[in-house]
Amino acid sequence: MDSFDLHKLTDFDFETLCKDILEEMLDVRLEIFSQGPDMGIDLRHTSADGSTTVIQCKHWIKSDRSTFIRRMKRDELPKVAKLGPDRYIIAASVPMSPQAKEILKADFAPHIKTPSDILGLEDITAFLAGRPHIVRRHIRLWLNDVTVLESALSRNVLWRSEHFVEEIQETLRTYVPNPSFRQALGVLEDSHVCVISGLPGVGKTTLARVLAANYADQGYELIHISGDIEDAYRMWSRGARQLFIYDDFLGQSVLDDKLNKNEDQRLISIMKRVKGDSRKRLICTTRGYILEQARQRYERLHNEDFSPITFTVQVEQYDREVRAAILYNHLFWSDWPAEIKAMFASPDSYGPIIDHVHFNPRIIAATLSADFDSSLGHPAAQLVDNLSDPALVWRHIYELQLSQWERDLLTTFFSMQTGRLPNLEQVLLARPGWTRSQVRRSLQVLDGTFLSVRQESVPVVDFHNASASEFVAGELFSHPSELRKVLSVPHAFEQIEKLWFHFAAKGSEGGDFWQHGNPYSNILVSAVMESLASPKEPYKSKPSSSVVLPSLELAEYSRDRKLIRRVVELLSTQGTVYGIRRFEDILNVIRSVRDSRIPEIRACYNEIRLEGLSAVLNREKGRSAPVKAALYVQELTDLIDESLRERISNAAVEVASRILDDYEWGWGDVDFVDVEAALQFADLRSPRESIWVGWEELMASLDVGAWRGIGAGDSEPDYEEWEEYDDDDYKGDRAYELMQSLASLDEVSEE
Repeated sequence: MDSFDLHKLTDFDFETLCKDILEEMLDVRLEIFSQGPDMGIDLRHTSADGSTTVIQCKHWIKSDRSTFIRRMKRDELPKVAKLGPDRYIIAASVPMSPQAKEILKADFAPHIKTPSDILGLEDITAFLAGRPHIVRRHIRLWLNDVTVLESALSRNVLWRSEHFVEEIQETLRTYVPNPSFRQALGVLEDSHVCVISGLPGVGKTTLARVLAANYADQGYELIHISGDIEDAYRMWSRGARQLFIYDDFLGQSVLDDKLNKNEDQRLISIMKRVKGDSRKRLICTTRGYILEQARQRYERLHNEDFSPITFTVQVEQYDREVRAAILYNHLFWSDWPAEIKAMFASPDSYGPIIDHVHFNPRIIAATLSADFDSSLGHPAAQLVDNLSDPALVWRHIYELQLSQWERDLLTTFFSMQTGRLPNLEQVLLARPGWTRSQVRRSLQVLDGTFLSVRQESVPVVDFHNASASEFVAGELFSHPSELRKVLSVPHAFEQIEKLWFHFAAKGSEGGDFWQHGNPYSNILVSAVMESLASPKEPYKSKPSSSVVLPSLELAEYSRDRKLIRRVVELLSTQGTVYGIRRFEDILNVIRSVRDSRIPEIRACYNEIRLEGLSAVLNREKGRSAPVKAALYVQELTDLIDESLRERISNAAVEVASRILDDYEWGWGDVDFVDVEAALQFADLRSPRESIWVGWEELMASLDVGAWRGIGAGDSEPDYEEWEEYDDDDYKGDRAYELMQSLASLDEVSEE
């Protein structure tokens, strides 16, 4: 740890390193600030007497000393003059000569007190040489020396993996320290063997390489296994400290040829041998479903308990700050133009990326490693679009690595509203060839990839994330035979409901999909008619209200006469609409009947309207029920005349006033839900003061939002309209502070 390449650090890495160095050097606690343009302060200390020390950190990888001095005088001196600090310190990753320090001291007088207040590259590395505790906090400082890595690699295997060192180096440039490193390291130290598992693109190989670099720094010889486990036997050196890395040790797609020649037995043997040797470590990476397939296929693997030595990498383990750092590091080292990178400093740009439900480091890396193409739209939108495409992650697995059993289970499960395993089993067991053991085997393969299984009162199945669900939906509605297969066995009305609404949403996207005579609509019509005629096992219920809206919309779309007659019968049955669960669905049924192009359906409007409005306005319970009813009628101007709306609203005024009075004066136990409804009603009512004079202040103090309407949803980010934002709004937000440092990249690139 005597020499350090600071050029391997990002701007933010360098700033946090300087903070640690100067806190120890000055023996004070420093504030750290965002590194955006026109601020002039990276670190600051204010003493008890009010005097201030301002520190500027400059990490200009491509700048020589003369350029650095010129830019400091041009850009930073005016800021320092305006700030007027009592002491000004410069920390830079630029080599400094005594003459250069004297020039800067003279330029920045009287704020720079002494040349020692200017830390150049040599000063920083010399200080670090005697401070291993600081170095250890900054992983890229001590895990980036190519000579250490090369000397640790076995030359006898390097010829088969000539890029291994370069791969580790590239990984360390963008790696973001997170709890998974310490957790996996703990498994390795306890068991000497760690099987790193996880979905594609979440960082399994990255974690393995960082662990390898960690052990290389401790003097371990790295053995990269690129063929089969025989490499480990061949390179085993008694008494030597060795780390064996076996990436994708069960293969990337098929298992037929990977574990040949008793490979499974030799794999188990080498694991046991490593476990018993304190000077050996073994890291294997694989995808969870491939490990499960291997355990089902090979008896020796099946008999082994892998759980104590398995560490699963999950994107959910990455908090918002870690995600921001992943995005920042890949942006910093990408070849995208500096002015494009600077655009990501806006919360409107980075927010939708790091908060994306399908956040995936591999997709981030792949997008930013390609050349920037302005024709593809806003740079942030390009990343969001790629994250939103589930096929990028799932297609290879689905088509090449799953059997037809697993694919059938996925498409069937997508159609179901409940994730209870007994329900899924009942549906699958009605199909030819399925047995309970086959259901369990397929679930074992899918658990941890497309699906997750958790134990409650009964086992519950769910899609691993929304991306997996969206991909399966796309497959289901790309092949009519798959949809027909799903609906060819007994099914619940809820299955038809879910499938229809997905079909309708897909059709609303436009294109050739939304055509009359579409094979998918014909399949759905047949399923609806069969279900409404005589429900089959395993769901012996009567026709439920959940089928009303999909049946109504499907009849409108298909114009099937038999289905139209059956829908009219449903609409004419008293209580059908009243039983619909969601308010939005009730209103959609009323409006769909009113606007129908089919006369027989349109003739049901008056009865449906009265029953539906009764369901909406009378369903709420509790003290604020009349107030909520008054809120609902604000949206029903097309269904309720003005005089009736006014009567309902007037009746709610007294109720809302009493709720707010009781809350303000502490008269009884008032539920916050009731207070919220009363304040939202006051916000809409005119004159507002007629309900409660202090409604606005109370609304602000309780952080009650304005009424957003029935079924209001979040809008998509608008990349074309940039909103102004204030630094104070993001004070303490580490993701914001990190991304702000991108704003200065285009300044450095001007030289």
